[in-house]
Amino acid sequence: MDINRIKNLTEHFEALKRKRERWESVWADIDRYVCPQNAIKSNRTIFDSTPIWCREQLASGIQMLLVNPSYPWFNLAASRKNPNSQNPPIDDPDLKFWRDGTESEIYKVFSDPANNFYNQVHIFFLSLTGRGTAVFYIEEAPELPDLMFFRALHLKECYFEENLLGQVDTLYRFFLLTARNASLKWPKDAVFQKMLLENRQDEKVEILHAVRKNDAKKGFPYESAYIDFGNTRLIEEGHYSYFPFLVARWVVEEDSDGYGSAPGGHVMPDIKLLNTLRQDHIKIMKKALDPPLLVPENGYHLPLSITPGSINFYRNGITDPVKNVSPMENVQISFEEMAQCRDAIMKAFYIDIFRMGNESKEMTADEVDKRYEEKMRLMGAIVGRIETEFLNPLIMAVYHILGKYGRIEGLEGHQNSVPDIDIQYISPLSMAQKSAAYNSTEAVLGFLQRSGIPNVYPEIYDNLNWDRVLRKFVDLKGVPQDILNTEEEKIQVQQKRAMQIEQMQALQAQGGAR
Repeated sequence: MDINRIKNLTEHFEALKRKRERWESVWADIDRYVCPQNAIKSNRTIFDSTPIWCREQLASGIQMLLVNPSYPWFNLAASRKNPNSQNPPIDDPDLKFWRDGTESEIYKVFSDPANNFYNQVHIFFLSLTGRGTAVFYIEEAPELPDLMFFRALHLKECYFEENLLGQVDTLYRFFLLTARNASLKWPKDAVFQKMLLENRQDEKVEILHAVRKNDAKKGFPYESAYIDFGNTRLIEEGHYSYFPFLVARWVVEEDSDGYGSAPGGHVMPDIKLLNTLRQDHIKIMKKALDPPLLVPENGYHLPLSITPGSINFYRNGITDPVKNVSPMENVQISFEEMAQCRDAIMKAFYIDIFRMGNESKEMTADEVDKRYEEKMRLMGAIVGRIETEFLNPLIMAVYHILGKYGRIEGLEGHQNSVPDIDIQYISPLSMAQKSAAYNSTEAVLGFLQRSGIPNVYPEIYDNLNWDRVLRKFVDLKGVPQDILNTEEEKIQVQQKRAMQIEQMQALQAQGGAR
């Protein structure tokens, strides 16, 4: 890479950096009131922890309802897509046995403690619910047992832009490494080795990692370059077959330069007002417990002691008592205003979804489930964005890395290419988005049974394709697809049943002839 190429990348980085400047003030408020861990000095100004608690609850709730390590949260289906057909992909019977093994391999990557996936994904969701944008990094590493590792990146390190489709396909990460860690990552780099020899191993080095679309390279759609930013020199150059940075946004609005808006940003006025009211309330309580005093100029031995059991002396004949500056009982604090602020903050963070509220009447278990699903459907747009921008590319990247290094077993006859897959999410939050279709289908079938119409007109059921009805229910409820027979297997079962019926009829005919 020549010096002009490095200059081009650094200038592009500086342009993205200027474009992101307007978000710095927004994130400063969020760091101060919602994510004080990111700005430790701001803890002195926090008088109410409601937004901090809400953000942590939302991040944990989304993780447990979308990618819970305790139970499966997605299913795979090997599919053979027919470009000439408008129908959905049909399961390939030749690859059905492959599905379970492939799912097991992917789940193994996620659950391996060495990869630290579930820990990093929690940090990812904390960033998403805090600042409204989160970046997750997948690095291919053949030397590791699972061939890859994961890391949630700090948003302040990342600068990105979207393509015409609104997809992030360019990202620059600017971060610091000690000379020691830089020499471990690039052991053949002479500059870093020299810093070690000069006992400068703790000195920080500025690193710029640029990954962007590269249409000129066939088979490698993304180019990668590590640059020693301080010395304007190339450290490493390479390519990716996938985009290693998964960028998810909470809400993307117009003219946002691709960065997402956070729940806390939507109710920042309520957060600031609540913090001010709590600060005022604390001041009033302190003054009520330790009020300022009016003391006559002459007559008392100063300083006065106000500790319990203390004794103060005054001259005989002094009639003016010690008084409070003002009667504190006349000062009013609007607890109702604080409650309204807390309610607005909790609604913005969907806290009512993750805990059952006080209902005005007793409900059946079915009513409770439906009420819970209705609440979770309010997050439909957010869930769809997380699946599209994070979970889909995450699973696809892991799947193709495993296939690249021969970790996908049972591909006899398919060695030349990794089969296409369909991803079906079966987590509670994902399934809640499908519950409306399930409930409407169930309502129609229930209506037919209750109405008694089939008793008078049984042909009405001919309007329904029962195979499709069953498969639709299985899909909407997230039942594992491997419990269903393929079309070929179903035909075999039907042929076997028909053969058995013919054999029984033949035996009955022989018995009657005797």
